[in-house]
Amino acid sequence: MERGLKQGDPSSPFLFSLVMDILSRIIQRRLDAGLITSFFFDESVQRCQISHLLYADDTIIFCDATENEVFNVMAALICFECIMGLKINLSKSLMYPVGEVENIDRLAGILGCDWNFLHTVYLGLPLGAHPTSTSIWEPVLLKMQRKLEGWQGKYLSLGGRITLCNAVLASQPLYLCSLFKAPANIIAKMERIQKEFIWSGSSQEKKMHLVAWETYKVPKKLGGLGIADLGSHNVSLLVKWLWRFARKGMNDGGS
Repeated sequence: MERGLKQGDPSSPFLFSLVMDILSRIIQRRLDAGLITSFFFDESVQRCQISHLLYADDTIIFCDATENEVFNVMAALICFECIMGLKINLSKSLMYPVGEVENIDRLAGILGCDWNFLHTVYLGLPLGAHPTSTSIWEPVLLKMQRKLEGWQGKYLSLGGRITLCNAVLASQPLYLCSLFKAPANIIAKMERIQKEFIWSGSSQEKKMHLVAWETYKVPKKLGGLGIADLGSHNVSLLVKWLWRFARKGMNDGGS
């Protein structure tokens, strides 16, 4: 503990779990004492409440926008510092108000951190933006375009381009597609990138398509090209959550 660990050390995840479990218990005790207010993911399921989220070196703490609760959050952090001998760098932390909070400057001053509007990204997940907003899907489209820039697709065979399309391009939007329903125009743009790459080796150069797009997505054994159907994948990934909630229940659905 005194010497620390190098980045990539196999013991790092275990050490993190030990240390952050202490912070989690400190916050939970204040929650149980009514000093910090969590929010319910579903009002009909009273046990499904969230007070904080911990992952790697990212921590999110939820509380009401009152000075008393922010003071209690600060007290929890100070308690954690005293127990572990660590120093939390609040200058690198941000406070995000949900809705209209008139005293946000005062609340951020209590913690000694800055504040910003909710539109941010946490673990690759956009917070505060509407799922159908084009802005949250544009980075995915840009990533697909950049993947193509490093490929000399015109020197690949048709089979090679199809393989790259399924193995790399189609995998780029899967994370967001497992959480949100992609708008029809976004699916169309993704498919356009796939089509242009398959037939011309580039998403910028257009050539005549010799096969109807629906035939692209038919399995090879049925006479198609076996291209992944992004729209169907999107729906199947979302339906997976219904199956998980039905099988494990709301409280254990994320495990």
